[in-house]
Amino acid sequence: MDYIYTDHKNAVDCVDLRLTTNGVIFPDGRPQFFEVDPLQAGCTATFNGIRGGFSNAGTNGGPCDDVGNPNQDVLMTNGVEGSTKSLSLQFSRDFQLGDRTDLDFGLGYAWLDAEVGNPVNSSTAGSSYEEVAKISLNSNTLGPALWANEHNIILRARLRHEWKDGWPFSVGLFFQRRSGRPHSYTYEDDTVEDLFGDSDDEESVLLYIPTGPNDPAMDFTTNLGGSFDQADVDAFFSFLDSSGLSAYAGGIAPKNGFNSPWSTDLDIRIQQDIPLFQEHSLQVFLDIENALNLFFGDGENIKQYQSTGDVQEAVRVLQLDSGVTDTYVVEDIFFEPVFRDVDDSVYRVQLGFRYKF
Repeated sequence: MDYIYTDHKNAVDCVDLRLTTNGVIFPDGRPQFFEVDPLQAGCTATFNGIRGGFSNAGTNGGPCDDVGNPNQDVLMTNGVEGSTKSLSLQFSRDFQLGDRTDLDFGLGYAWLDAEVGNPVNSSTAGSSYEEVAKISLNSNTLGPALWANEHNIILRARLRHEWKDGWPFSVGLFFQRRSGRPHSYTYEDDTVEDLFGDSDDEESVLLYIPTGPNDPAMDFTTNLGGSFDQADVDAFFSFLDSSGLSAYAGGIAPKNGFNSPWSTDLDIRIQQDIPLFQEHSLQVFLDIENALNLFFGDGENIKQYQSTGDVQEAVRVLQLDSGVTDTYVVEDIFFEPVFRDVDDSVYRVQLGFRYKF
């Protein structure tokens, strides 16, 4: 058994120094931002430090407003410090089943709990700032790591029988079952830039979860009949229940608090060694990958991942009207599918020969 704890000291983060709150507060308590350029004519803004924005910057449309400028002033700095906890258990044993027969058996389990603020998934500072699911801009919080599978179960076994000296026959299998990767539910990219005030359009701001169709913080009626209809609204609230999002009704969805489905693999190898002469021998083997899909061809064992967009850990759900700030006015509803990874799930049968000398 192994247990490892890692404390992430001085974790890397990226912030956009131009972003400043403009005094507008959304229904769920989050602030609206705009972009400030203190060098513009008439601007007397004062920089307040990293994540502090500018004071005396006014608001949108004022002399400091630089929203139309596509540039960013991204600083690589330190952010919230997460941790990683991992536990692994292994058991293995050889069983002698007879004079010429033995079984090699192994079982393993790994548990991983990794929390990070900014996963820094990109090679550039701009994308590393943008591609993070967050409650509010320039303020990353801890959440499960994007690439962390919490549970991983492995079983291996090989049965070997020697028909006679130099004629070993073996059947081996490798079984793995693991939990899915985490993801978040967010607003679509135009909402993040045009309403929340980010410096780029990325699906990064976490979703507010309404208490119901009549929640005063979210308006489903103004644009009803446009990009969505009542059936979509009903399906949306059913989705909140089925996904577990309804547990956060009246608040903001957690960062990476949801997981893709579990996946299961079974690979088998059947091998026969044939002695020829002196040190020469021939191995004949049959490999079967994803054997469960060969024996149970009902399509239920296809690996599945939640489809994400321009932010790897984020699934878009709603688009909001960028011109209204006292309530969230829904413009569109998205139902992103679960991606079925057929290429990595189909069974494969391979017959091979190996000549050894």
